[in-house]
Amino acid sequence: MRLLTRPRLAALLGALGVLLILAMPVFAGGWAVATLDAVPTGVTAGQPFTVGFTMRQHGLRPVDWGPITLAFRHVDSRRTVTFTAPGGDSAGHYTVDVTLPEAGTWEWTLGEGLLQPMPALTVQAPAAAASTVAPPAAGAPLGLIVGLAGLAGLGLGLAALIRTHRPWAGALTVSAALVAGLGFTLPPAAPAASSPGSPNSSTMTAAEQGEALFLAKGCVMCHAHAAVADARRKTIGEFNSFSTGPDLSNFRASAVHILRA
Repeated sequence: MRLLTRPRLAALLGALGVLLILAMPVFAGGWAVATLDAVPTGVTAGQPFTVGFTMRQHGLRPVDWGPITLAFRHVDSRRTVTFTAPGGDSAGHYTVDVTLPEAGTWEWTLGEGLLQPMPALTVQAPAAAASTVAPPAAGAPLGLIVGLAGLAGLGLGLAALIRTHRPWAGALTVSAALVAGLGFTLPPAAPAASSPGSPNSSTMTAAEQGEALFLAKGCVMCHAHAAVADARRKTIGEFNSFSTGPDLSNFRASAVHILRA
C-alpha cells in the first residue's frame, strides 16, 4: 500500500476542511434563502417603497431569522446605503421601507452572512416620474359624437319633411344623413403612447423576467445557472461554483409545470 506523502496529506486535509466548513451550516440549520414577495417596480429617487420577503430555512421552511440587512450600491457613483428589516413574524415574513437617494441602477443584496443577490433596480429621477403620470381619461370619440349629431338632425329633418313637405326639410334630411354616415366612418383616435420609462410599462424580455425571478425567489442560492453566474460570483465569492441542487442552465419545462411548482 502506497503511503501518502506530506504534500498530498496536507491537500487532502485541506479539502476535507473546506467540505466540513460547507457542511456544518447545513446540518446546524445555519443558512436560509429569501424569497421576495415581488420585485420592486416604479421606484423613484428620494421616495420610500416597501420590500417584502420571506426567509426560508434551507429554502423550504419559513423561519424568523432575526434582523436582516439589505445593502444597496449605485452602479455608477458607487454610493452605498443599507437598511435593516427587524425580526419577521411567526411565518418568517419581513417588510422594510427603503429609500434610494439617487436615480440610476442600484445593485443590492439581502441576508446575513451568506449574501443573496437580488435583481438590480432602475430608479427614476423625481422629474421623470412626474412626467409619467397617466393622462386624463379621453372623452367620447369624435366620430361617435358627429354620427349621433347627424342622426338627431336626420330625425328632425324627417319630422319636418312629413309635416311641411318643404324643400328645406328635404335638404336638412339629406345633409343630416350625410353627416351621420361620415361620423360613423371616422376611425377612432389612436391611444396615447406610454411615456418612456413609465413605471407601469414592461420593457423586460421574457428571459430578463426569468433571470429577475431566479434571483428574487432565491433559486440562485441553491442552483447554478449561466445567466446569473456573475451575480453568484459577486456575492457568494469563491464558493460560487458550489450548489446544493442541479445546474439549471439547460433545464426546460412547460409554463404549466412552472406555475404548478
